[in-house]
Amino acid sequence: MGATEISKRLQKQGIKSLTNRRKPLSVHFIADILKNPALIGYFQPMQTTKTESGGMLVKNREEAIEGVFPSLITPEQFEKIQATRTKRSRNKSAPRPRERKRWLFGNSTFCRECGEKISFLSVPKPKLSDPNNHYYYLHCSAGYNRAEEICTCRKRFNAKKDGVDFELDILKRLQTFRWASYFNDEKYEKSLKAATAKSMRLLNKRNEYKREVNRLRENLDELLTAEDILPEVISRIGVLQKRAIEKYETANDDFNSARNEESTLKSKKRGKEIEKDIRQRVDNFIKTGRFDLQQRQEFSRWFFETGLVVDIDLYTGRFEIGIGRREKGVLVEVDMRLEDIAAFKNDGATFADENGNPLDMDHFIQHYKEVRAGEEKRRLEMEASKKKPLRDQLIRDVKAA
Repeated sequence: MGATEISKRLQKQGIKSLTNRRKPLSVHFIADILKNPALIGYFQPMQTTKTESGGMLVKNREEAIEGVFPSLITPEQFEKIQATRTKRSRNKSAPRPRERKRWLFGNSTFCRECGEKISFLSVPKPKLSDPNNHYYYLHCSAGYNRAEEICTCRKRFNAKKDGVDFELDILKRLQTFRWASYFNDEKYEKSLKAATAKSMRLLNKRNEYKREVNRLRENLDELLTAEDILPEVISRIGVLQKRAIEKYETANDDFNSARNEESTLKSKKRGKEIEKDIRQRVDNFIKTGRFDLQQRQEFSRWFFETGLVVDIDLYTGRFEIGIGRREKGVLVEVDMRLEDIAAFKNDGATFADENGNPLDMDHFIQHYKEVRAGEEKRRLEMEASKKKPLRDQLIRDVKAA
């Protein structure tokens, strides 16, 4: 949830700043605690130097020393914390916690006219029966702001008023979404294979830097016992050793993050199991979680991380939920083919091959995969064909020069 939200929740529990009891815990203090190896019993020697402007610069002096303090958490938990912090820092477009999470599907809702993000606006509209009532409006971030070269849709859609609860409509649609197809075994195996390959690649990189650190340390030890050694040489090796340690620490953080992602994938359910769990999750959220701030924040982030999007026609309020493909924050494709077929079958429609044999959803899922693979192959071939004239021209220019 991030250091800011942690600070707010701790303050509500009565846990405040150590130096000023009227203030909440500092966000920077919490962030420092979360990345401090003392949590797992390590002591990290530090070195402080002054900058040219008079500030204080703090750096690691050497490797952390194990077993100095009693551990508060396990090394696995510590690695998971670091991986989560890294993921949050790299994923700036994910929905952030707010005091009032009025719109549940932030950064996952797009305009059908142009593919730009939908903006949310909350306007107070007190009633005798509900003094705290708000109307919720959705509008295209481009068209509503008169960026007519991108979109001409200036409609402001009222998502919550008497007889209209657009958020609930989306949640009900999620209850019928084909999660088993979305989290199919093939997709899972492909993701796990990629995660394992990434972990091994980063492990080799980390080990390479570790060997470099050890080699420089051995060289420095030999120099310290040698006679007539110049101080400049020792200083230079010290600088190289420091750089190697920094590279090793960065590589180690990247490896731990990748290993955590791989472990998370291995523990994930898939197919029918995850479909059952997700439908239960959505059902429980509708019944008990919609008006709880913390649950709204967690559900919003979960939906964003699924990669699904809501594609809405602001003129009519009609919408679709599908697998979204985005480029530079703009929605360029929503894949609804499997959902459309499933809807027809739920309505009693039957499908058969040329010989009259009935076709089930597995047939369409396999066909869908083959079509997508063909589309991807054609896209790569088109990109290669566009690059070839440029490459040939570059070769001719080089030869001419």
